[in-house]
Amino acid sequence: MGYRGQTNQIRSKCKWSPYEGMTFAGQVTKTLLRGRVIFSEGQIQGVPLGQPLLYDYHKNTKNYKWAMTK
Repeated sequence: MGYRGQTNQIRSKCKWSPYEGMTFAGQVTKTLLRGRVIFSEGQIQGVPLGQPLLYDYHKNTKNYKWAMTK
């Protein structure tokens, strides 16, 4: 018996995962980022270290649509 991935445990704005329902042999218990513990014992630790990533969908998809029509 292993760990089963569940969407309600995802710590993301996305709220979905391609791993939903899959069974794994282990479970993440601790995550380190640049030598600092950022997740431990089921909780996010400390304060956020990054900055929000802003994405202008309409501006950045114009070239993509153009490329798809060629």
